Amino acid sequence: MSSSKNRILIEGSERAALPGAHIVGAIDPNEEMTVTVIVRRNPSNKELSFVIKEISAQKPSERKYLSRDELATSYGTGPVDLAKVEEFAHEYGLNVVEIKPAERRVIFKGTVASLSAAFGVYRARYEHPEGSYRGRTGPIQVPEDIAPIVESVFGLDDRPQVRPH
Repeated sequence: MSSSKNRILIEGSERAALPGAHIVGAIDPNEEMTVTVIVRRNPSNKELSFVIKEISAQKPSERKYLSRDELATSYGTGPVDLAKVEEFAHEYGLNVVEIKPAERRVIFKGTVASLSAAFGVYRARYEHPEGSYRGRTGPIQVPEDIAPIVESVFGLDDRPQVRPH
């Protein structure tokens, strides 16, 4: 099963504490939280950008647009990939809350401890001059058998992402 295999870093997932932030304590490992996993599109279909260029090259009156179902089937996530991601979730005691193949999105719910183990992260409470947050440092890691499938993971960190100008 995945939990015993090598882990692969998700490219671009590296995080550092906010400048001026410091750890003030651990997060309750039994606290429940929800994360969103973005998975690759069905690899057996041609690139959506190629299809868009083909459609754009036609006169508007001659275009045949994709329906939502066609878009989901052709450019969403394939059932084999979804099954692997769901199996990964169950191995770590995570509940699959929602699967949206057309959006390439799977939502997991679990404890801080189970999500930390699943994604190879340590989460802590931080204090920062602009407020406190629950965050992580380092990259997100997944077992090698699902590494090509998982593109990103959101929700492991609740630090402020944007500021008003």
